[in-house]
Amino acid sequence: MSQPPNPPDETSDTDPDSDVDRDPTTSAADRARALLLPVSSPTPPPPSTEDVVPPVLPGRPEPPRPSAQAQRSDDEQGVTCWNCGFGNRTDRVFCRNCGVELARVPQAAPPPRPKRSRKGLFIALGALAAVILLVLIAIPLIGLVRDQLAQSDRATPAAAQASVSDPGHPAQAAFDDNEKTWYGTGQGGDSKGQTLTAQFGRPVDFTGLRIVPGATTKDEQARPHQIEVVFTDAQGGRFREVVTLDDYEASFLRVRVDRLVRLDLTLASAYGAGNDKQVAIREVVLFGKPSAA
Repeated sequence: MSQPPNPPDETSDTDPDSDVDRDPTTSAADRARALLLPVSSPTPPPPSTEDVVPPVLPGRPEPPRPSAQAQRSDDEQGVTCWNCGFGNRTDRVFCRNCGVELARVPQAAPPPRPKRSRKGLFIALGALAAVILLVLIAIPLIGLVRDQLAQSDRATPAAAQASVSDPGHPAQAAFDDNEKTWYGTGQGGDSKGQTLTAQFGRPVDFTGLRIVPGATTKDEQARPHQIEVVFTDAQGGRFREVVTLDDYEASFLRVRVDRLVRLDLTLASAYGAGNDKQVAIREVVLFGKPSAA
């Protein structure tokens, strides 16, 4: 009688490749537990604890420098090295210690050139600027004085006379405030020493005068060059001024005389004098105010 077949093994459906299945000593329960528990992954290796050396640049070689050695007992005498102070014989060309050429001593740097002072230049420029400024100021002042003389009160003489005169051009024509008329000496030459006189009826506080030389037509007659002016006041005091005129130009004389009563103009020299020309004065303008009583 044949025997019945064995019942199938409960673990027959396991992975045939499993090591548990292949182990005949492993029980069914162990095999089942092995199937249920996860298999741990292998542990990674620990990191290396060795020091990592960073990359470095290659070093630069330093040039050799002369080194001074300590002075020895057999130190030579004669020439002391300018670089290291070591003694050398006088016949040596190079230092026996540091090797420098003994005769080629470095020259000291020349001292800086002193800066040129510009103080004198600034002073000269300042002086020049001051002179120019004074000239610019003086020119308007001269014009102002002339304007003041022209605008001040005119002193008209009560009488006028001359030592010599042309009948057609008497002394009064020099003081009539009319430049179309003129006074003439009536004789040829420079008329040196001839006098033109103005007299006031009452004392005048005199401030100045203006002389216009020549006749009404240019080069028609000679013109006064130098005139001596004599001032006489009410007390009989007298003083004089010499006026030098520019040819064909009006000249101003600013002078203050209190209580003036008489004015004498004496010719000293003339422009363009000749035997056929007389000295002519177109106008003599006097400035001042009547004196207080």
